[in-house]
Amino acid sequence: MLLDSLFLKKLSPDTFFISNWHNIGYLTGFWGSFGKVLLFKNGEIILFSDARYSLLAHKLCEKNGMEYVEISPKDNFWKEFLERKNIKIVGIEADHVTLSQFQRLKKVFGKNVVLKKTKNLMENLRKIKSEEEISLLQKSAVLNDLALQKTIPFLKEGVTEQEIAWIFEKITREELGAEKLAFSTIVAFGKNSAIPHHSPISQKLQKNMPVLIDCGVQKNKYCSDMTRCFWYGKPSVEWIYAYELVLKAQKEGMQKIQTGNSFSDPDIIAREIFGEKESYFTHSFGHGVGLEIHEMPSLSALSKGKFLKNMVVTAEPGLYFPEKFGIRIEDMCIVQEKQNPECFSKSPKDISKIVLC
Repeated sequence: MLLDSLFLKKLSPDTFFISNWHNIGYLTGFWGSFGKVLLFKNGEIILFSDARYSLLAHKLCEKNGMEYVEISPKDNFWKEFLERKNIKIVGIEADHVTLSQFQRLKKVFGKNVVLKKTKNLMENLRKIKSEEEISLLQKSAVLNDLALQKTIPFLKEGVTEQEIAWIFEKITREELGAEKLAFSTIVAFGKNSAIPHHSPISQKLQKNMPVLIDCGVQKNKYCSDMTRCFWYGKPSVEWIYAYELVLKAQKEGMQKIQTGNSFSDPDIIAREIFGEKESYFTHSFGHGVGLEIHEMPSLSALSKGKFLKNMVVTAEPGLYFPEKFGIRIEDMCIVQEKQNPECFSKSPKDISKIVLC
């Protein structure tokens, strides 16, 4: 990929060691199971892997103007390489390197190389999506919408949460060509919907029971994320009131997702709308989405920073009443310049469209 000159100017130290799989793929287009990258302040990129991937990596690097180096199994490979390049200080991804890995790097890089911890260097770059990424995220969201619509007719009395989760996955893989799920599908019937990240069990769907489905797929490496709630039968007045409240919080919170506003604004607005029920909103308003299902930024009341154009985030307020029901409404959207975000998720949210009989 073409690195922004401002990003490279801020690169400190001058040599950066990348070990996170998603960051390697984002930077180089290499998605093998084993790889490392050295990124230099002048924009030079060196991709490292082993003999299993050498043919693929060579072609990729030739095409994209990078250098490829096959890692030798000898113990002093890294030490000798860094000495030849006269590299004395190397930045590492502190959030992705365990203590044992850190100690291993110190050993193999040699005592003359200083390791400098960095935080979210690549993740901050990935927050702003390119036009190609936006297109891929839209396609993933379209597939997710279609998979959910194909799953809804299977919500019949007696079906289990686990069965619906499997039906959704089969549709995404067998009919629609998704690579895999973006995360384990959440299907929750009845009081299970009050558990924000419930794992599907053998609970059967019964008449007059709420349903919550949180689903996402991965297509061309990019993720989608959406949550919809339904009622099977005749909804209770209490559920309708709570649903409309969450829908209002989402709509008004999304209006704050635009350039110049703070990451915390949507969450703050949603909590104001919930009023005395705010304590039942037990997570943040949303998060970034891209190669990973949870990326920067986080949209919590404590988040720092401001929205920038072409960030892609979720808007997912919820209310969870233990032993009764829970409601979450979630859409993916893209930040636009001084206007409301464009919503990628298209599945109906109006209460007249989500009551199943």
